[in-house]
Amino acid sequence: MKRSILSILVFFALSLFVSCCERLQDVDTVREKNNDLILVHPNRISGGMISTEGKQRDCRIIAHRGYWDVRGSYENSISSIVSAAELGVDGIEFDLWKTKDDTIIVHHNSTYAGHSIAGSLYSDLVQTPLPNGEKIPTLREYLRKIKEYPHLILFVELKTAQAAIPTVQMLEEEQIENPRVFISFSQAACKLVMEKLPDAHVELLQSSGTLIPADSLFSAGYSGLAYYISLYRSNHSVVEDAHRLGMTLSTWTLNSSKDYDEFFEYGFSYVITDCPDILIKQTLQDKKYWSKVFKEINNKL
Repeated sequence: MKRSILSILVFFALSLFVSCCERLQDVDTVREKNNDLILVHPNRISGGMISTEGKQRDCRIIAHRGYWDVRGSYENSISSIVSAAELGVDGIEFDLWKTKDDTIIVHHNSTYAGHSIAGSLYSDLVQTPLPNGEKIPTLREYLRKIKEYPHLILFVELKTAQAAIPTVQMLEEEQIENPRVFISFSQAACKLVMEKLPDAHVELLQSSGTLIPADSLFSAGYSGLAYYISLYRSNHSVVEDAHRLGMTLSTWTLNSSKDYDEFFEYGFSYVITDCPDILIKQTLQDKKYWSKVFKEINNKL
């Protein structure tokens, strides 16, 4: 009787451990998988059936504007790429604008040092350094640093439709091989990318207002959704619809391990965070815990 009960307990413990191992991977394993990352795309659907080939079982951690909450770094800077890669994130998100002289620069706000980016020359903007002393980077400079980390998934945010085509062309010119996801609040920008790159992975950003249904985005050629965290919580049906259509799900900005657990259970592919160190630390701690439990059970068999 005792042996039977022990066997049942061991079975459930092993099942739970296997489930956790599928979910929680160490940084080196994540990096290896990223090299072979396959994104689920609407074109994979055939005969009315959704193909799940290449679909990820884990929720990837994307550093919002790079990893900048460290000494000597700043958001969307070259150093934020290095810090993110050293931390072990799965990818980075960065923002792109086009200047008056057609230079694509990496910056979040529409203004820099009190000047409109779209209405300024890059030669004028670069006169003011970033708070960490670096110069505001051009996309070309940014991509050349990214080449050193081919495992990183790139979340390329297009701030305007004007930045779309030059960005696509520069990615090709620099021969960037990193997996990439194009995101934008601008449907015009998304449309331009999809026309230029029919197989591109494109997700629409939305933070408020009437939610655009997953079916509508799917019909328009989008590969996934990238809505603000609160929109999913108040419209959970969109999550179910996206899964039904084989679309990926991303959200932002998710900054606690509790929120990570919640959206992992929802089956999200990506979480964009300002606190990647917290999320990575939590996932590694969870794995170590279950490894210890498994070891103790194994020693008693």
